[in-house]
Amino acid sequence: MKVFVYLILSVTCLPFFAVGAFETYSTARELQSNARVVGTVTGNVYSTTNNDGVVSGAYHPAVEFTDLSGAKARFTDRIGSLPADYELGMSVEVIFEPDKPQNARIYSWKRFWLAPTIFVLVGVLPFLIAALIMRRLNF
Repeated sequence: MKVFVYLILSVTCLPFFAVGAFETYSTARELQSNARVVGTVTGNVYSTTNNDGVVSGAYHPAVEFTDLSGAKARFTDRIGSLPADYELGMSVEVIFEPDKPQNARIYSWKRFWLAPTIFVLVGVLPFLIAALIMRRLNF
């Protein structure tokens, strides 16, 4: 029975752990290879989406920064929120590939690490909980 429980947990949880581990690795590599500078929020662009008649909207921060060559660059972050996460004039950390400043992103723990963390936890926590329960029940 114990083997059966762990087998079921493996089949259901291992894909989550694998995706989380891959995303963690990809994020770490991206952060190591990209440049970081401080930028300024110059606005919040409101955009809407229509999914099967359900309209929703979010504010996407517009940011200006100086790239490594000294040129001014601007971008609108692809992650939006409602209400807006960033205020006009706020300083933010910007991460970008040195040869592609137009692909810049705002750096924050939530934007880079939240999804990988959730996937890893969904992949690991059921194993830990099952092990604790089985140990308490002397299973």
